[in-house]
Amino acid sequence: MKICFIVGSFPYMDCGVGDYTSMIANALARIGNEVSVITSVNANSDVDNIEVHNIVDKFNYSSIKLIIRELKKINPDIIHIQYPSHGFYNRKITSILLPLMIKKKIKKSKLVETVHEYPKYSWKGKCIYWINYKIMDKTIFAEEYYNNLIKKDFPNMYKKLNISNIPIGSNIPQSSICELDKKKLIDKLGLSNKKIITYFGFARPNKGIDDLFKAISVIKDENIKVLYIGELRENNEYEKSLLELMEELNIKDKFVITGYIKTNIEVADYLSISDVCVLPFKDGVKERYGSFLAACTQKIKIITTSMEEREDEEGIYYIRPNDSNSLAFKIKEVIDNKNIRSNKKVNDWNDLAKLYVQAYNDINVK
Repeated sequence: MKICFIVGSFPYMDCGVGDYTSMIANALARIGNEVSVITSVNANSDVDNIEVHNIVDKFNYSSIKLIIRELKKINPDIIHIQYPSHGFYNRKITSILLPLMIKKKIKKSKLVETVHEYPKYSWKGKCIYWINYKIMDKTIFAEEYYNNLIKKDFPNMYKKLNISNIPIGSNIPQSSICELDKKKLIDKLGLSNKKIITYFGFARPNKGIDDLFKAISVIKDENIKVLYIGELRENNEYEKSLLELMEELNIKDKFVITGYIKTNIEVADYLSISDVCVLPFKDGVKERYGSFLAACTQKIKIITTSMEEREDEEGIYYIRPNDSNSLAFKIKEVIDNKNIRSNKKVNDWNDLAKLYVQAYNDINVK
């Protein structure tokens, strides 16, 4: 089967949907499909097993003809849009016009979209998404929870959609670093004999990073250090506000900030040295959240949040969002126990690729 993905970003651009697309595209290629990707000019094109067409400067109206022309050259059986992603954000008109033009100009190919987010509040946004679902030959949701939201918003029209629910896997592989190399990495980071808390992810307001900062400020343990796997930049308004909060709370010396890390293997190694990974999402953890899945893959202890009362799992601890005091208490409670590890199963990408092929084949049956 010839499959062409269209996505606003792709490694090494900093976007989880781009990383996701890379992982599922590779998995589909491994099981015998011919896979290509149309993406941003900023993406890496030197990728094994996948043909990367990094040709789009901006995903706007003027790029539609370019994408259509490239699709005609590729001539795929399946055209698969990943939405939203960096590059597709704030391009609402393009997100409708592009699939409409594809359906008009390339009649042979089947059109599929994976939905990574569903707008909860804006009816304008919901209607734009709905138009997309209606255009598609198949819509894939990365989280089954979205089904309930769409049934609620569009109960009559929902029945006419061709929907599959396919979860995501971790963009970050399990670390294979040995104990000796772990020690070397810890020494390199200046974390020898420290209790290591890790945070991993892009800095976004819904990540609860401010709650982590506040929790660290009230923990009076000189041996605790936070390995912040990500960026905090002065030229980014939100990240700058976090740096200012760090200064205000006088906790700068508690943090080691890695900056953006290009390779997923290196991220895995950094996560693997932690005593506990803290992910205090403002809206509660979701099964599609890549940083949570990455931590689960390393089998490390995790403290995260839930909007509902939720029982702790083995090595995974839940608190309510926006509660820095409870977070501080939970960190002190679990960080010293070296014998506990998380044991949550993470979906294998090869298995997910088979579900994708099944979804593609289902288009012809529907």
